[in-house]
Amino acid sequence: MRLKSKPGILIKILLILLIFWGLYTPVANLIGPAFSSLLFCVIDIVLLFYLIFSNIGINKILQKTHVLDLLIAIFIASVYVAFRSAFSGNEIRIFQNLQIQVQVIYFFELLIIMHYRFKYSKIEIMAFFLNVVLIQGIIAILMLLIPTFHNVALNLYYAGATENTFISAKRIYGLSSEYTFTTPIVNGIFGTIAVFLSLKKSKLYLLYLPITLLLVLLNGRTGLVVFGVASLIIILKNSRKIGSVIGILLMSSLGICIVFYLLSIFSPNTYAWVVSFFSDTSNLLQGQATGNYSELGMQFPTHNILFGYGFRIYNLGSIVTDININQRSDIGYANDLFLGGILYLLLLYVPIFCYVLFSEGESDYFQHTGWSLVLVLALIIADYKGETMRNGNLLLLVITMAILIRMPEKEYES
Repeated sequence: MRLKSKPGILIKILLILLIFWGLYTPVANLIGPAFSSLLFCVIDIVLLFYLIFSNIGINKILQKTHVLDLLIAIFIASVYVAFRSAFSGNEIRIFQNLQIQVQVIYFFELLIIMHYRFKYSKIEIMAFFLNVVLIQGIIAILMLLIPTFHNVALNLYYAGATENTFISAKRIYGLSSEYTFTTPIVNGIFGTIAVFLSLKKSKLYLLYLPITLLLVLLNGRTGLVVFGVASLIIILKNSRKIGSVIGILLMSSLGICIVFYLLSIFSPNTYAWVVSFFSDTSNLLQGQATGNYSELGMQFPTHNILFGYGFRIYNLGSIVTDININQRSDIGYANDLFLGGILYLLLLYVPIFCYVLFSEGESDYFQHTGWSLVLVLALIIADYKGETMRNGNLLLLVITMAILIRMPEKEYES
């Protein structure tokens, strides 16, 4: 096989655009899930032909990474819950539940191209992805400074729907689609990647933190929690020197302080909203749900918990049922229990968690780095905030990271 090398500037720009689209799908709300999935499928096919002509052994990489096993597990869970919903006379949503598959294939092919065709190491791929997020952060800052530019994000988010002025005054920055839920958590994970790269590659990666964390807080607050928990795990698992641990913790704290200061100056409404998160959390710990916590709606099925009822309780007006539902809920596992019961959780959650948790064992470099634990915790935290385990860019990023960790260093020819 001929020697392969890093790509030129035009290919790098193309890779940046492909990663940006895969992570954020900015126009998804405008064109709808069907057309955005079709675009993913078209690009999947184009990338597949490129891989075939690049003489890379895709089948052997599939076997080594066990991606196909995971996709089959997700497919089985989606088919089961579709039958369960159809049996109860509710919307089957199989298309939405299977959308994650074409997105996983998309990033699987991109990782193969970057790692085997262009010889990026795994840690260089992480840095490349982080640079894409840096671009997103710069776009968000420009929107913060130029209110008319902010209208672009608002149009992408609402896509013609009724505007929520409370949200618009405080959030929705950058070019994305899932602004208020999973995207801030995704960006929080990238903040943790910056911390990881500062330990493994260069302390200069800590300079990414202010922009990355500002991007997190301009759209959501849960991402800051994920960043804090994940970064602490990564630091403790990857640094053996107490001085280094203290130094990175201080730098990370300084980055957070800078972000809060900038928010208080350039977006006081956002700053007040972010600060209210701490008082709401304090109230929750004292047994009183206030703010967004009061909207989550914790409840579980009282009967038929094994198979569920075939519907979500996110929107009570859209379900067909003769049972009494106390209140709607955002919580992911509560919705999934009503949708398919414990059986659905076993079919969906267990394969995904196992795939991610066991990924570190497939890589000498990433073994004992804490990334498997970090990724699973991110899913668990996010699933309390909303429905995470069926689709969305957080689940996509977690699976993509697990695939990257699992990818063999040896190159395979077809």
